[in-house]
Amino acid sequence: MSVVYFTARQDENIARSQALADASDRGNAVRVAIDRALSSTYALGAMVRQGRGQLDEFDTFARPLIIYYPGVMSLQLAPAGVVQQIYPLKGNEKAIGHNLLADPARNKEAFMARDTGQMTLAGPFPLLQGGIGAVGRLPIFIGRDKNGKPHFWGFAIALVRFPDVLQSAGLDWLPQRGYQYRLWRRHPDTGQVQIMAGADSRSTALNDPVHYHINMPNGIWTLDVQPQDGWSNQHRIVINSTLVLLISFLLGWLAWQMLELRRHRAELALLVALRTDALAQETSDRQAAEHAALAETMRQAALLQTASDGIHILDENARLTEFSDSFASMLGQSQQDQRHQTGSRSIVKQFAVHFSWFPAGTADAGRAMNAAMMMPASYSNHSGTASMVCDKTSGGVTTAATTNAPTMT
Repeated sequence: MSVVYFTARQDENIARSQALADASDRGNAVRVAIDRALSSTYALGAMVRQGRGQLDEFDTFARPLIIYYPGVMSLQLAPAGVVQQIYPLKGNEKAIGHNLLADPARNKEAFMARDTGQMTLAGPFPLLQGGIGAVGRLPIFIGRDKNGKPHFWGFAIALVRFPDVLQSAGLDWLPQRGYQYRLWRRHPDTGQVQIMAGADSRSTALNDPVHYHINMPNGIWTLDVQPQDGWSNQHRIVINSTLVLLISFLLGWLAWQMLELRRHRAELALLVALRTDALAQETSDRQAAEHAALAETMRQAALLQTASDGIHILDENARLTEFSDSFASMLGQSQQDQRHQTGSRSIVKQFAVHFSWFPAGTADAGRAMNAAMMMPASYSNHSGTASMVCDKTSGGVTTAATTNAPTMT
């Protein structure tokens, strides 16, 4: 949320800078509008000096000046400070005979203008004719007095009405830009705020405006400007806050997804490693078994080829599968004949550990032979029989020994 706060503060600073620029532009326009309206007194004073204090055709001369200087309500001449001529007279009759230097409520600016020889601006104040206005007074000096100083003839006066005189300043442009404004000054005598234009005490207060100060002939005027909705755009703050929360959520979700993906990859890598190790172990075990089987086969083959005893191997059908040369010799048959013969006795459910068999019809009849038969531990699952026949005696005595196991008879 600090991002939102920082953005809001930055937006407020930008808005304040823009408002101050707009206030400066309109404030300068106010100064130009007032100066232009008051400059009509310079033309009027020039005509008075040219006529050596006499201006018989005052109305004829003043009429076009009112037209050329918008905002001027009336033009007046006040010889020795007393108002004697006014154009237009209608509506201003109450001002005739008003002694500016003798009015304690308004003579401060009049004396200042006379003593400094400079244009002064008095007001705004309630007008005798009604309404609110301000008066620009230009002192007129004709010739010199007996002391050699410029002789004060009187005043050329321009009366301006507020806010009419400010029309050319374009202050109405400020509300169009979304601003509230107020043009005011502080009265030099009472210290009270005098409002010339804009928001008054009955309007929404400007609680945090930017200020632009205007240098006027009678002091400092101030133009206050503030957005109508305030500096903080609450709607925009809500939108920005929502966006920040959404972005934060998305970033958190993406981070979680990345962690999950990393964890999944680690688990997959571990599974692959375990499976690879298992396959490697299976391959190693299979190769070891194959090597052991091959070694056993080679050992049996070597045993069959080299054994002096009669060794033979029967399958599950009691057919000879492998036997040694000595076994064939003992039986008096060739290996080719023995391979196609089955056992002359059936394998029954008694196991003959030792037996003597005297082959009939051989030259060695009556010779004792001892055969040892080897079978699996569970006969029902046997797939063949291995026997070994060896010469035990040189006599023709038949001997046999049996146990509680399958026998061959």
